[in-house]
Amino acid sequence: QVAFMQFAAQYGKTYSTKSDINSRYEVFVQNYRDMKEHNAISTTFKKGINKFSDLTIEEFHNTYLKNGLAVPEKRKMKL
Repeated sequence: QVAFMQFAAQYGKTYSTKSDINSRYEVFVQNYRDMKEHNAISTTFKKGINKFSDLTIEEFHNTYLKNGLAVPEKRKMKL
């Protein structure tokens, strides 16, 4: 709970209802666990807490990647 309260204070997060606080907290806890697990095994890059840490992946995509992720098609090679 301390990490969530620090996160909310640092990023100026406010929640309108107790239910909203609880749901954002649950998302934060899952993201925090995923971050810790990733950082324990990855040497390529590290994850950290940021202003998006109370969002699910779906919420992040729908809010900040409105058109989703575009995967480029393979280009045909000319011989």
